Amino acid sequence: MFFSAIFLSFPPMAFPAIQPETLRFQITPWAGVSTIRLGGLDSFAVPAVDLMRATWRTSFGEKLVKQEIQGVNWAAMNGVDVWYHVDQLVKVGMKFGYLRTSGGYMKTTTSGPLSSHLDEWNWSSDFMILGAGAGFMLPVDKVSRFSFNLSLGTAWTTVYISHRNTSVIGGFPSFMASDARGTGTGFFPEFALDYERDFVPGVVFGGRLGYRFGAVHEFRHAYSNTVNVVNGGEPETIRGDTVRSADRAALLVDYGGIYLNLAISSRF
Repeated sequence: MFFSAIFLSFPPMAFPAIQPETLRFQITPWAGVSTIRLGGLDSFAVPAVDLMRATWRTSFGEKLVKQEIQGVNWAAMNGVDVWYHVDQLVKVGMKFGYLRTSGGYMKTTTSGPLSSHLDEWNWSSDFMILGAGAGFMLPVDKVSRFSFNLSLGTAWTTVYISHRNTSVIGGFPSFMASDARGTGTGFFPEFALDYERDFVPGVVFGGRLGYRFGAVHEFRHAYSNTVNVVNGGEPETIRGDTVRSADRAALLVDYGGIYLNLAISSRF
């Protein structure tokens, strides 16, 4: 999937006498979508499900009936860029963005002679990023240009994990649930190619094709929970613990992805 954005602009009539070469500042609100891969989060539930299936098979003779898995593969994002044009060929600036992913899920159904289980997991993530960078421009003609942008940002990330388990044993149903929220930080370099075209003085149409790198190597639980075991008893983890799967591996999430922006921005 690609990152697509819509930019708002300020009325150009406020600067009727200003020529394009004198416009130094550029403000660009944006919104759109991006590809994303969350491999560590997509596989987080697997160790717990494997352990539970082994328990149900040994204790109740249950066999797997159906299993559905859907990973996260895209994200929505919005924010704003603020640029200062040093000259006709170089610009520097800052960006603020908020990214939220689509949801992933894993649903497992098992059944035996006297029992059955439905085990459901759901997960997603979001982050806020603050970055700075520079753009190097290549004019095409008097009103259009390409630019190659480099930036580095810090992101404050959050993962959301929910676990629901419904069982029927000897005709008696029961339900257990737990939710976890983990937070972490990471560094995210971005490389992008822009195309811009002046519409009228102060208003610019354009687009951006880029790639975002980066991962978060540690998350901390925001509150105590039993998300891996859903046993209804004492918390498996307490607030501040490292987020770990049932096999005690620390959660690592890759946020890399391709994005495409379409833009209308304001220069003044």
